[in-house]
Amino acid sequence: SDLSIWNNGTNAIINEATGHLRLQTAGANKNIVLENSSTAEYYAIFNNNGSVELYYDNVKKFETSSAGVSITGFIS
Repeated sequence: SDLSIWNNGTNAIINEATGHLRLQTAGANKNIVLENSSTAEYYAIFNNNGSVELYYDNVKKFETSSAGVSITGFIS
Protein backbone atom coordinates (compact mmCIF):
# COMPACT_ATOMS: atom_id res chain seq x y z
CA SER A 1 0.00 0.00 0.00
CA ASP A 2 3.02 2.33 0.14
CA LEU A 3 3.55 2.44 -3.63
CA SER A 4 0.96 1.71 -6.30
CA ILE A 5 1.41 1.52 -10.06
CA TRP A 6 -1.65 0.96 -12.23
CA ASN A 7 -3.47 1.86 -15.42
CA ASN A 8 -7.05 3.10 -15.23
CA GLY A 9 -7.76 2.44 -18.91
CA THR A 10 -6.79 5.98 -19.88
CA ASN A 11 -3.67 6.87 -17.85
CA ALA A 12 -0.75 5.12 -16.18
CA ILE A 13 -0.50 6.22 -12.56
CA ILE A 14 2.28 5.99 -9.96
CA ASN A 15 1.13 6.85 -6.45
CA GLU A 16 3.44 7.17 -3.43
CA ALA A 17 1.43 7.31 -0.19
CA THR A 18 4.04 7.49 2.57
CA GLY A 19 6.83 9.86 1.59
CA HIS A 20 8.71 11.30 -1.38
CA LEU A 21 8.65 9.63 -4.78
CA ARG A 22 12.33 9.40 -5.65
CA LEU A 23 13.83 8.56 -9.03
CA GLN A 24 17.41 7.42 -8.67
CA THR A 25 20.21 6.32 -10.97
CA ALA A 26 23.28 4.29 -10.07
CA GLY A 27 26.78 5.07 -11.26
CA ALA A 28 28.49 8.05 -12.82
CA ASN A 29 27.14 9.95 -15.82
CA LYS A 30 23.56 8.67 -15.44
CA ASN A 31 20.77 11.16 -16.15
CA ILE A 32 17.02 11.13 -15.56
CA VAL A 33 15.25 11.76 -18.87
CA LEU A 34 11.51 12.36 -19.32
CA GLU A 35 10.57 11.83 -22.95
CA ASN A 36 7.80 10.66 -25.24
CA SER A 37 8.98 7.27 -26.49
CA SER A 38 6.70 7.37 -29.56
CA THR A 39 7.97 10.70 -30.89
CA ALA A 40 11.43 10.76 -29.23
CA GLU A 41 10.65 14.26 -27.91
CA TYR A 42 12.19 15.39 -24.64
CA TYR A 43 10.14 16.94 -21.82
CA ALA A 44 12.95 17.35 -19.27
CA ILE A 45 16.47 16.13 -18.61
CA PHE A 46 17.98 16.08 -15.14
CA ASN A 47 21.72 15.75 -15.73
CA ASN A 48 24.24 14.15 -13.42
CA ASN A 49 25.89 16.77 -11.18
CA GLY A 50 23.08 19.25 -11.29
CA SER A 51 21.96 20.85 -14.52
CA VAL A 52 18.30 20.72 -15.56
CA GLU A 53 16.91 21.18 -19.08
CA LEU A 54 13.24 21.85 -19.85
CA TYR A 55 11.83 21.49 -23.35
CA TYR A 56 8.79 22.76 -25.26
CA ASP A 57 7.96 20.86 -28.44
CA ASN A 58 11.39 19.20 -28.24
CA VAL A 59 13.22 22.56 -28.18
CA LYS A 60 15.26 23.41 -25.07
CA LYS A 61 13.76 26.53 -23.49
CA PHE A 62 15.23 26.56 -19.97
CA GLU A 63 18.55 25.30 -18.63
CA THR A 64 20.34 25.61 -15.29
CA SER A 65 24.10 25.72 -14.87
CA SER A 66 26.64 26.64 -12.21
CA ALA A 67 26.43 30.25 -13.49
CA GLY A 68 22.64 30.49 -13.23
CA VAL A 69 19.93 29.90 -15.84
CA SER A 70 19.51 30.30 -19.59
CA ILE A 71 16.08 30.97 -21.06
CA THR A 72 15.33 30.80 -24.78
CA GLY A 73 12.53 32.99 -26.15
CA PHE A 74 11.77 34.76 -22.85
CA ILE A 75 8.41 36.53 -22.87
CA SER A 76 7.58 38.83 -19.95
